[in-house]
Amino acid sequence: VASIAEPVPEIPLVEVPPIVVPEEQAPVEATPAPAAAAAMVSSLSIEPVDVRPAKGPVVEAPTELNELPVGSTAEGEGTPEPVPISELAFARTDAARKEAVMQRGGTPATEAAVVRALGWLSRHQLEDGSWNFNHQICPQCNGQCTSPGMLVRARVGATAMALLPFLGAGHTHRSDVFGKTSDYHNTVARGLKFLLLNMQTGPMDGAMTDPAGRLYDHGLAMTAIAEAYGMTQDRELLAATQRAVRFTVLAQDPIGGGWRYMPRQPGDTSAVAWQVMGLKSAYLSYIKVPDSTVTGVSRFLNYVALDGGARYGYTNASKVTDGTIAAGLLCRMYLGWKRDEPALVRGVEYLSRVGPSAGDMYYNYYATQVMHHFEGPLWAEWNRKMRDDLLDTQVKGNHLDGSWFFPGDKHGAAPGGRLYCTSLAALTLEVYYRYMPLYTKRAAQGGLGQQ
Repeated sequence: VASIAEPVPEIPLVEVPPIVVPEEQAPVEATPAPAAAAAMVSSLSIEPVDVRPAKGPVVEAPTELNELPVGSTAEGEGTPEPVPISELAFARTDAARKEAVMQRGGTPATEAAVVRALGWLSRHQLEDGSWNFNHQICPQCNGQCTSPGMLVRARVGATAMALLPFLGAGHTHRSDVFGKTSDYHNTVARGLKFLLLNMQTGPMDGAMTDPAGRLYDHGLAMTAIAEAYGMTQDRELLAATQRAVRFTVLAQDPIGGGWRYMPRQPGDTSAVAWQVMGLKSAYLSYIKVPDSTVTGVSRFLNYVALDGGARYGYTNASKVTDGTIAAGLLCRMYLGWKRDEPALVRGVEYLSRVGPSAGDMYYNYYATQVMHHFEGPLWAEWNRKMRDDLLDTQVKGNHLDGSWFFPGDKHGAAPGGRLYCTSLAALTLEVYYRYMPLYTKRAAQGGLGQQ
């Protein structure tokens, strides 16, 4: 693990040929995009999304999504040499997670809470591999758990959100790059397969959207697929990640630089943060994000910023919440802001004064990542309260065991319900190892692209 702190060697960028998907490989239960949105996307032309191989021939994505089924390995004569191993694979091994928990403020109790959360999530997976924010429709639950969410049609978003805690804890759909097979490999494989089958083709190629969540769903799903690819180097997921990133690039508002519900719509900070998280996961898996996309995100953040970039609004600089502040600051970190950037310091100090919320998991999720990346005494103080609050509020015993629900979360409690709250709480407790601290490891080098 120590070797990952070494500087990343310069790797030449090479173009990956366009992905061609046969007509018969239609998404299962995918929601067709409105004609206007599809027309907007089909009229665009963008620079290609590139992959950086370590050496040898160009890494060619498979021409069919079913060329390598989930769970298979890419072996045989003529197989391209793999891209460099992503830091996601290193950071989420058993040994690395244990070390990170000890060094960065976790405890055996936080790890036990994550294990119990994954148990609750696995018990609420549907037969087709998906999850639903209304977890009560799962046959194993059959209404035993309270507080279902209302977004019953946002199946892609719910599935991606449920998958992320498994991936964060090192569970993948096949043996990882070090040869270990996860206890939850079948759970993750079924969830990933659902996302792949619901990836659109045609004018909206690469999109993973639902009528309720739309581009929010896509950002979550892109993150899940990119992380799974980075942890396993599964070539089917290379193709899917490339297509997902390409769609995100296409869907960006060409004027304001953000994302919202529909392609090229003026953005909001929440949707932008989900897209940036997905792009960062792809970048960590050696998929290049176009510089023009990064520049657009910076332009959007400048538009919604206050106090020189220490605080952020939602669709402009007037509607400011603690959640949008935290999300905006995390995006700035991922785009390459240095730790001593004055606006970042002021923003972190503000979050420290506010402290973790008793019920707003959306805010806690983003703010905890900001504080963890910033490190130091402010992180130690934040972590003690956040960690202990989550341990105290996790349900223990009966069918609800391992879950959370925060009725005070105005952002997602009602639409996302117990599944939303449990996923974000588990991800928050995985902060010690899910991503390496930006200012002590290689993850921040160059941000998402050249600034």
